[in-house]
Amino acid sequence: MSGEVLGSIFNQNGYSTARMRAVWSDENLLKTVCQVETAVAYAMSKNKKIPLSAYEEIKEKVVPENYDLTKLRLAAARSGHFLAGFVSYSQQLFDDGAGQYLHYGAASEDVEDTCYVLQLKQADKILMDYLVKFGSVLYDLADRYKKTISVAIAHRTYSSPSTLGFKLGIILNE
Repeated sequence: MSGEVLGSIFNQNGYSTARMRAVWSDENLLKTVCQVETAVAYAMSKNKKIPLSAYEEIKEKVVPENYDLTKLRLAAARSGHFLAGFVSYSQQLFDDGAGQYLHYGAASEDVEDTCYVLQLKQADKILMDYLVKFGSVLYDLADRYKKTISVAIAHRTYSSPSTLGFKLGIILNE
């Protein structure tokens, strides 16, 4: 069991959601790295930097189903870097020399940054879904309480009364 809050089956839902944890999971990272490495191979083959046959083999073999996460974690630990371990582990997937073209032409930072942005896009979709739901609830509450008087305090002074609906509308507008 992890010592981290999100690794705790008892506490994790208080700090995250299952959907968001799935975005940042090892499985999704592997899937994203496979997609990015395949895209790099595609671009390199289109620019005639690697053989088309190498791209085809990378596309076929560099898929999450071909990886054992425990063995991949060990390869990453031995190499001291996730992508170095990924490339090292991936070499066993290839029968001929096509594996030499995996990760060819890209710095590890390029792959990591691209993966990170793709995962951020996934996370953004989740956040936007929640914001739309939250906005809908605020809209309903602002409408429901549009005539409910609410006292306001500003700088330790009572200000003009307004309505709770108005205050919620301000939050919704923000």
